[in-house]
Amino acid sequence: MKSLFTKSAAFGLLFLVGSLCTVQAGDFDRPSTKGSIPSALKQACTAEKSPMIKTIKDRGTLNWALGLSPPFGFRQSDGSYGGIEVDNAHELAHFLGVKVSIKDYDYNLLPTALVTGQADIIGAQLFNTATRRKVIDFSDTYFVAGQLFFVLESSKFHTLEDLNSPDNRFIHELGAGQVDMAKELIPNAPIRLVPKRGQFLVGYEFIKSGESDSTAYEGHYYPVFKEQYPELIAIGVNGRISDAPAKNEEMVYPFDIGFGVPKTDPGWKACINAFVEDLLTTGRLADRITYWADSMGSSAK
Repeated sequence: MKSLFTKSAAFGLLFLVGSLCTVQAGDFDRPSTKGSIPSALKQACTAEKSPMIKTIKDRGTLNWALGLSPPFGFRQSDGSYGGIEVDNAHELAHFLGVKVSIKDYDYNLLPTALVTGQADIIGAQLFNTATRRKVIDFSDTYFVAGQLFFVLESSKFHTLEDLNSPDNRFIHELGAGQVDMAKELIPNAPIRLVPKRGQFLVGYEFIKSGESDSTAYEGHYYPVFKEQYPELIAIGVNGRISDAPAKNEEMVYPFDIGFGVPKTDPGWKACINAFVEDLLTTGRLADRITYWADSMGSSAK
């Protein structure tokens, strides 16, 4: 059973996000997506080393599959895409010397988009799960997302043991990694699945109306949820968590997050791993997460 974080580098990024909910918008600069091409990418991302890269360069466009999961990917007020993964998409396309085409998919359809050739890569805060690994491959991990369950503060559920009950009607989005988590951690709870709507916490309205009892989401959003949904409370490893942000040891079932790539092209995966390494070692991804988390956290106030 997954329980606590083990990847400290990626975990540091996670808590950076959670701490930003008290920071005013505009305090952080948006990292450029038009920087110089890192030497490691120049070496790894050549058409000679990957049929996919050759196809992308011949086409002149990188086809990027996005999932709507703020602040990693969302629709802005003008209808355009915004978020961490959107900036990643534009930057990778710049490094490859092509344009980018971004299309969003339901999370249960993202692997299909890759396998059928509709997309070249999935950048969607995509959890690396056993189910998904059956059909697609993943890049190296660039982020780790610990999870928390959420219930009404007035509910009878206080611990993970309480949640593992037929009386707990768990609700989540189709295709979400938290569904696998629920099946493992609270197998006695009935699960209801609803379409993803590009919201932070889709299950909230069902819990508030009394149709469901619990849901789950990445724990680093807890400070935002505390402000948006003050009647909710989180449940972690040791039971209810009153204070936000939650501590790392309180979160459950950390998911590794990587870019989704086809199983059939190791050269393309090597290119994306070089991209991941550069994002992490330069701190650019941390800055990108800071910028967008600040933006989303401030707008939620």
